[in-house]
Amino acid sequence: MRVGRRFTTTGIRTDHVVCDICETRIKPCGGWDSSTVNVGARLGEVFPEGDFRTVYEVDICPKCFTDKVIPAVESLGCKFRQRDAEDSTDEYYQRIVEAES
Repeated sequence: MRVGRRFTTTGIRTDHVVCDICETRIKPCGGWDSSTVNVGARLGEVFPEGDFRTVYEVDICPKCFTDKVIPAVESLGCKFRQRDAEDSTDEYYQRIVEAES
């Protein structure tokens, strides 16, 4: 959940973000702890005239993602893939293909 503060007569600036599950304040990235969680989807169509997708997103802290979201999604039969952040996606999938050969 985005918690905002009015900063002009025309808009609201996000002051901080709260986890939608446990309602604790999510620390901004910085220093050595750079954990981020991005859960969402953009569903619909994109044309030259514009982007007609609907955006679905939630704010989840790293602890709730690890302790609650991963087990819930895996209970549906999905398996999360893990890779080092420095691995490019192409290199990661190439290693999987080679391991399966």
